[in-house]
Amino acid sequence: MIIFRIKQVLKEKILLFSFLILMLISLGQFFSNIWSEQLINPNAYPTSLYYAWILSNDGNSFFPFLYLFSVFPLTALPMGFYLNREGHSQYDYIQIIRKNRKKYLLSLLSVNSLLAFGLATIPLLFNVFFNALRYPALKPYRFADYMRAYPRENGTIAKNLFLEHPFLNIIVYVLLTGIIAILISNLILLLGLFIKKTIYLFALSLLIPLVLFLIPGDYSLSPLGFLVVSSGSNNVYFFPILALIASFGLLALFLFMYYVKKRGQIS
Repeated sequence: MIIFRIKQVLKEKILLFSFLILMLISLGQFFSNIWSEQLINPNAYPTSLYYAWILSNDGNSFFPFLYLFSVFPLTALPMGFYLNREGHSQYDYIQIIRKNRKKYLLSLLSVNSLLAFGLATIPLLFNVFFNALRYPALKPYRFADYMRAYPRENGTIAKNLFLEHPFLNIIVYVLLTGIIAILISNLILLLGLFIKKTIYLFALSLLIPLVLFLIPGDYSLSPLGFLVVSSGSNNVYFFPILALIASFGLLALFLFMYYVKKRGQIS
């Protein structure tokens, strides 16, 4: 069932559209870096890859925000459009009858997770690759880089990792972006079982990170904040992020169990 559904969703034009939009943002940030070099003293200390990639807030903060603002709705769209078009197909009813709602829904969530993770992370990896072709992987140095954007606060998830293992820090941020994309995309998919209008689901995928971003506090609870490598005031602490991930996961689990139990299984 999963292989069949992957093949079907890959035919969705919205999947290619979402990927192209995220790739354009990724490449746009790279070319913006090149253009910005014209304003830099050629004798200055060269920019490091770890400050140049898209989720670093060292220079232009427009591209990190634009990417993170776009990635969650765009990763939720392909499966949403697929289900809107094919959700009541004969194939789906056959699968529900032959198996049950639980296995049927698990197959949807599995495919959606793969798509969301790939859409969210592949453009980031391309961005790292292109920036690596131009900028040296110079290890950050806290005294020389005191004006640069790196996590400075004790207790942040990225401070020591960024300074000691900066490339691993990039991998962690890429993986975390993929994980958050999976959670939000699957949450939107489960809400789509009860909300039939695709436009409402798209709006929710936009609003969830934005509303979290607007909540005041000492910690950043929104992926629009904690997924950016920054020295800003929104400190990135491990436990608030873990609590947010757990909250998304529990809400998704509740919707999953409600759909399976309340509506019953067809065997």
